[in-house]
Amino acid sequence: MKSLLLGYGSHAKKRIVPALSAIKEIDEIVIGDKNQLSDDFLSKEIKIVNFEKALSLEKNWDLAVIATPPINHIDNLKSVFKNSKRILIEKPITNDFRFIYDELNNYTSMKPIYESLMYFHHPLWAQIKGIIKENPINEIHCEFSVPHLDLNNYRYTKKRGGGSLLDQGIYPISLAVEIINKEYKVLNYKKIVDKNYEVDLGGEIELLIDNSILFIGKWGLGCDYKNYIKLTDYKESTYQSQFIFTKPNNLFSEIEIKSKNIISKQSVGDYDQFQLMYEDCLRNKLDTFNYSTLTKMQKRYKIIKEIYES
Repeated sequence: MKSLLLGYGSHAKKRIVPALSAIKEIDEIVIGDKNQLSDDFLSKEIKIVNFEKALSLEKNWDLAVIATPPINHIDNLKSVFKNSKRILIEKPITNDFRFIYDELNNYTSMKPIYESLMYFHHPLWAQIKGIIKENPINEIHCEFSVPHLDLNNYRYTKKRGGGSLLDQGIYPISLAVEIINKEYKVLNYKKIVDKNYEVDLGGEIELLIDNSILFIGKWGLGCDYKNYIKLTDYKESTYQSQFIFTKPNNLFSEIEIKSKNIISKQSVGDYDQFQLMYEDCLRNKLDTFNYSTLTKMQKRYKIIKEIYES
């Protein structure tokens, strides 16, 4: 199988390329990099070429991964659409909300096109869903916050799709949308801004889900690192896990359960959630991408858009 990767920033180097190269079905990976002047090989199977050359190659891609700044995602999608069987786009799928509601259906109706939210492919998420289904959960807290990055990063430029809401906030918001069965109500939200930055630096949302679960999600850029989910039920038992949204590959995920002063831990494993996501896509496990149907994407971006424009 052949894979095309557009974009070769730090995230692609650290997470995407190692995950793709670990998949046995993939025997060729071409990386399009705007900083690449001449062809180069990372290995026998992995070749880096100039970005424009990558787009002009007359090949049929089993999987195209778009990992450029969000402002370029739509143009990149249109460029690879004809020659790609499946397309995965790094979150946010775009910072053009109009496209999500008015045009995206023209593409998703013809072939698999997904927004990349890798944590839904880790076995930890299946266990979290099981806990919610099997226990009288009435409150969920989660947060994804990270320290400041290089200020030249696109995440600090609003026009390019930057800001904490689109980069970190999408995680707790997408999680909330996935546990909605029938209805939800936005109780409150806030956006954190700083006059020294043109983008938002964090936020918080409170939702009432299915008239029974209070959901509180937080996110931030330029904060202490936080990455967790905590569920509480009517019996005051708690279920908590660190690294719900992303994690180092060699870290074993686990769920800590506290019930009647008894603490137990449930091990999940040290899977590479990026590799699992790409394998699910290549092996046509489409049910694992339920979070990325057009309906689900439009539902979460309705919430995101309201906060973004506030």
